[in-house]
Amino acid sequence: MKKDKEHSMHHLTSFPSVKTNNNVAGFTMIELLVVGMVMAILAGTLSSVINYQRHRINSDDAVRRATLLKLVNVIETYHTSENRFPADPDSNGNPTDDPVLGTYLVDDWPDNLPFGAIYTYWVNAARNIAGITVNTNAGNFYKFRSTTGDIRECAAPATPADDVCN
Repeated sequence: MKKDKEHSMHHLTSFPSVKTNNNVAGFTMIELLVVGMVMAILAGTLSSVINYQRHRINSDDAVRRATLLKLVNVIETYHTSENRFPADPDSNGNPTDDPVLGTYLVDDWPDNLPFGAIYTYWVNAARNIAGITVNTNAGNFYKFRSTTGDIRECAAPATPADDVCN
């Protein structure tokens, strides 16, 4: 009986051996943090690349609008001095072939500045109404028309000859 008591006491005080498995599949907290930091750095880099393209497009369009404003000032100055707008004798959309315009326009007509910009000039036969358009990166046009006296952004196909943005 004493043996039975010892056996049952031994049974109560001893624990079965627990096997630990150190080869459990998974990631440590450090590994997860490192991967998270790498992903955050890549996302930040990609974001700056995308924002760069958008800023470049916006700055190109700002240059186009500013150049259009300079051209408007040139033809308006011409109109004030000569009491008519510059001619476009060969109807090529570029009034630099008007012999008097050279005294007002210092440089050449600014086609393709910034890259892809196309400036188109129009004047009616009486040379009392004129217009200039330039394309934007979004496929629209900045348009000046002497009858409105301002620069508007119009949807394609805007032409200098029409009164409204269409």
